[in-house]
Amino acid sequence: NQDKDSASRDLLTSSFYMVALNPKTGKPANINQLLLKKEEDQRAFDEAEDRKKLKREHQKQNLFLKDSPTDAEKVLLHDIFLRNQKRENAKHSRNPADDEDQYVRMKDTSRKSIS
Repeated sequence: NQDKDSASRDLLTSSFYMVALNPKTGKPANINQLLLKKEEDQRAFDEAEDRKKLKREHQKQNLFLKDSPTDAEKVLLHDIFLRNQKRENAKHSRNPADDEDQYVRMKDTSRKSIS
Protein backbone atom coordinates (compact mmCIF):
# COMPACT_ATOMS: atom_id res chain seq x y z
CA ASN A 1 0.00 0.00 0.00
CA GLN A 2 1.20 3.47 -0.82
CA ASP A 3 0.31 6.62 1.04
CA LYS A 4 -1.84 9.01 -0.93
CA ASP A 5 0.90 11.65 -0.69
CA SER A 6 3.73 9.42 -1.88
CA ALA A 7 4.78 9.67 -5.49
CA SER A 8 4.65 6.59 -7.67
CA ARG A 9 6.18 5.87 -11.02
CA ASP A 10 6.28 3.03 -13.50
CA LEU A 11 9.40 0.93 -13.16
CA LEU A 12 8.67 -1.49 -15.96
CA THR A 13 6.19 -1.78 -18.76
CA SER A 14 5.75 -4.65 -21.13
CA SER A 15 3.60 -5.76 -23.99
CA PHE A 16 2.98 -9.05 -25.67
CA TYR A 17 1.72 -10.09 -29.06
CA MET A 18 -0.81 -12.78 -29.77
CA VAL A 19 -0.77 -14.31 -33.23
CA ALA A 20 -3.46 -16.57 -34.62
CA LEU A 21 -1.88 -19.50 -36.42
CA ASN A 22 -3.38 -21.58 -39.16
CA PRO A 23 -3.53 -25.08 -37.64
CA LYS A 24 -2.65 -26.74 -40.96
CA THR A 25 0.29 -24.58 -42.01
CA GLY A 26 1.44 -23.21 -38.66
CA LYS A 27 1.74 -19.78 -40.29
CA PRO A 28 0.03 -16.57 -39.11
CA ALA A 29 -3.63 -16.38 -40.10
CA ASN A 30 -5.89 -13.39 -40.62
CA ILE A 31 -8.60 -12.87 -38.03
CA ASN A 32 -11.56 -10.53 -37.71
CA GLN A 33 -10.60 -7.04 -36.65
CA LEU A 34 -11.43 -5.89 -33.12
CA LEU A 35 -14.52 -3.80 -32.60
CA LEU A 36 -13.31 -1.03 -30.33
CA LYS A 37 -16.26 0.70 -28.70
CA LYS A 38 -14.59 2.72 -25.96
CA GLU A 39 -12.32 5.68 -26.61
CA GLU A 40 -9.80 4.25 -24.11
CA ASP A 41 -9.64 0.97 -26.04
CA GLN A 42 -9.16 2.83 -29.34
CA ARG A 43 -6.34 4.88 -27.80
CA ALA A 44 -4.61 1.72 -26.51
CA PHE A 45 -5.02 0.08 -29.92
CA ASP A 46 -3.56 3.12 -31.71
CA GLU A 47 -0.61 3.22 -29.30
CA ALA A 48 0.06 -0.46 -29.98
CA GLU A 49 -0.03 0.18 -33.73
CA ASP A 50 2.49 3.02 -33.27
CA ARG A 51 4.79 0.72 -31.25
CA LYS A 52 4.48 -1.92 -33.96
CA LYS A 53 5.53 0.60 -36.63
CA LEU A 54 8.46 1.80 -34.51
CA LYS A 55 9.59 -1.78 -33.92
CA ARG A 56 9.53 -2.51 -37.66
CA GLU A 57 11.45 0.69 -38.38
CA HIS A 58 14.02 -0.18 -35.72
CA GLN A 59 14.46 -3.65 -37.20
CA LYS A 60 15.13 -2.14 -40.62
CA GLN A 61 17.82 0.10 -39.15
CA ASN A 62 19.46 -2.53 -36.95
CA LEU A 63 22.51 -3.59 -38.90
CA PHE A 64 23.13 -6.70 -36.79
CA LEU A 65 19.85 -8.12 -38.05
CA LYS A 66 20.96 -7.62 -41.65
CA ASP A 67 24.65 -8.48 -41.61
CA SER A 68 27.01 -10.28 -39.30
CA PRO A 69 29.64 -8.12 -37.63
CA THR A 70 32.89 -7.66 -39.53
CA ASP A 71 36.07 -9.23 -38.15
CA ALA A 72 37.10 -5.84 -36.71
CA GLU A 73 33.68 -5.44 -35.05
CA LYS A 74 33.92 -8.95 -33.61
CA VAL A 75 37.28 -8.12 -32.05
CA LEU A 76 35.89 -4.87 -30.64
CA LEU A 77 32.81 -6.58 -29.20
CA HIS A 78 34.97 -9.30 -27.68
CA ASP A 79 37.27 -6.71 -26.08
CA ILE A 80 34.26 -4.92 -24.59
CA PHE A 81 32.95 -8.22 -23.27
CA LEU A 82 36.31 -9.10 -21.69
CA ARG A 83 36.61 -5.67 -20.02
CA ASN A 84 33.12 -6.07 -18.55
CA GLN A 85 33.92 -9.59 -17.36
CA LYS A 86 37.10 -8.35 -15.70
CA ARG A 87 35.14 -5.58 -13.96
CA GLU A 88 32.46 -8.03 -12.77
CA ASN A 89 35.05 -10.51 -11.52
CA ALA A 90 36.83 -7.76 -9.61
CA LYS A 91 33.57 -6.86 -7.86
CA HIS A 92 33.07 -10.43 -6.66
CA SER A 93 36.66 -11.29 -5.79
CA ARG A 94 37.18 -8.57 -3.21
CA ASN A 95 38.62 -9.61 0.10
CA PRO A 96 35.79 -9.63 2.68
CA ALA A 97 38.31 -8.68 5.36
CA ASP A 98 38.54 -5.25 3.70
CA ASP A 99 34.91 -4.63 4.66
CA GLU A 100 35.01 -6.23 8.09
CA ASP A 101 33.48 -3.18 9.77
CA GLN A 102 30.34 -3.62 7.64
CA TYR A 103 29.61 -7.17 8.78
CA VAL A 104 28.73 -8.87 12.04
CA ARG A 105 29.86 -12.45 12.49
CA MET A 106 27.17 -14.92 13.53
CA LYS A 107 29.11 -15.84 16.68
CA ASP A 108 28.95 -12.18 17.74
CA THR A 109 25.16 -11.96 17.50
CA SER A 110 22.50 -12.78 20.05
CA ARG A 111 18.76 -13.23 19.93
CA LYS A 112 16.60 -11.17 22.21
CA SER A 113 12.91 -11.21 22.91
CA ILE A 114 10.91 -8.04 22.91
CA SER A 115 8.73 -7.90 26.00
